[in-house]
Amino acid sequence: MPSEAALVHDVGKIGVPDELLRKTEPLTLEERAQLTDHAELSARIVEGVLRPEQVDWIRNHHERPDGEGYPDGLTAEEISEGAALLAVADAWDVMTISRPYSSPKSIDEALKECLELDGVQFMPRAVAALLELHAAGELAREEVLPGTLVRP
Repeated sequence: MPSEAALVHDVGKIGVPDELLRKTEPLTLEERAQLTDHAELSARIVEGVLRPEQVDWIRNHHERPDGEGYPDGLTAEEISEGAALLAVADAWDVMTISRPYSSPKSIDEALKECLELDGVQFMPRAVAALLELHAAGELAREEVLPGTLVRP
């Protein structure tokens, strides 16, 4: 079930110091490297519980079509659909929910950013799925909770 992977995709952040997760200033290269380790750690934590494809989605949810993602620098044709959907859902949460390092964007601002990053940071099919949810009226702020964009 995709929602299972969505719910635990960032469990590896347990290995990242709280002060780094709450930091409001830009991250140093060392801090960024420490933070990027969470995707692999998350995958290792869930591998005995979730299906192999779900573990792949979690490990690769920060990969990008342009090859600038992590942990492996995969390109578009190498990124699974589940990882692509999880990437958009995760970014949506970051954009629309208040964080120590950013204020929430409006639905329109977040959609615009996702469209601008279509094919660069996000897979086109994942952005299309997000647009379908928007067209169906399922992205109203009060209805969107972390991890809910990936449907069972």
